[in-house]
Amino acid sequence: MGVSLGPACDQSKEGGRSMSGSERSLGACNYIHLNKMIIIFIACLVFILSNSAFAQDVKISPRSFGEFIPDLYQPAAIIDDDDRRDEASYAREKGVDPAVIKKRFAPTGIIRCRGKDTGSGQVSYKRNVITTAAHVFIDYDSCEIKNKIEDCVFMTEMDGRNIVRNLKNMVGNGLIKKCPNQKRYDDWAVLRLSAPVPETVQPYKLADVEVQDNERVIQISARAGDFYSVNRRTGRREYPKAIGDCKVKKVYLWTPGPIYFSSNCDTGGGSSGGAVIRMQSEQPILLGILVSNDEPAQDEARATKGNRPNPNRGAYSEGKWASYHIPVTGEFRAAILRAGDSDD
Repeated sequence: MGVSLGPACDQSKEGGRSMSGSERSLGACNYIHLNKMIIIFIACLVFILSNSAFAQDVKISPRSFGEFIPDLYQPAAIIDDDDRRDEASYAREKGVDPAVIKKRFAPTGIIRCRGKDTGSGQVSYKRNVITTAAHVFIDYDSCEIKNKIEDCVFMTEMDGRNIVRNLKNMVGNGLIKKCPNQKRYDDWAVLRLSAPVPETVQPYKLADVEVQDNERVIQISARAGDFYSVNRRTGRREYPKAIGDCKVKKVYLWTPGPIYFSSNCDTGGGSSGGAVIRMQSEQPILLGILVSNDEPAQDEARATKGNRPNPNRGAYSEGKWASYHIPVTGEFRAAILRAGDSDD
């Protein structure tokens, strides 16, 4: 069956005269036929690609875009709602530039000892002062030293470059003073850095108003063992800062003020020492540090190994399903001020 290529093939003109049949086959009709074939080829190509993996929502390696893929995070245990986000996701939810979030939480970093990430910490009060949990350095149960100060560094990132500082000395440590009669609210440590971090990293200010029941806060850790994505190109895990909006639930008071508080913040292994933040006039204020949670040990172990089941979910329950923190008060606060204001 013949297929008409349209009137141009039948009535083409050149120089005011009708073209012969052979001229038409070599001229306008051939040209139009070629264009039609090109259009058909492009249409077929579009159809094929639209039904292939190339045109679908392919998850590209997070390193390619400099951010992480939120839906790859699978926490082991969730209290109330799943609140943790990486910096890029947190910025999107808040509708702010990611650079603002990176700068805001730049004081939070990793404490790494003998090449291993051992806990979170933060630049606090002054640019040479770090706060964290004491059990990053001392075993809570045996009171034996497990990481020496000289074997550890503090690491954070700002403006696209890594900032690494050696730890200089321990100014205060609640466990050392109280062992073997230690309590969870003794699990704090204050250290000095060998040199201040750059001015681009502004330390968290200390709270002037004590932590309150049901106060909305932000919990931020440099990393958590059950909060990571896998780089599709290298196969390696990548651990972002874990930022979560959550709420203080119960404050434990002791003369002259709070000594411990619980929250519904989601946390995991490696989060110890991380900050609990109150936002005040767009400034992050340090309320306390994370020291423990009620996450089942078996869930945390499975999450760390990568064999993660569906996370356990539960409503906040004091002593059963919660995270626990030490406020920046009393001896803890005094050690921070001493570390920043003197060289002893």
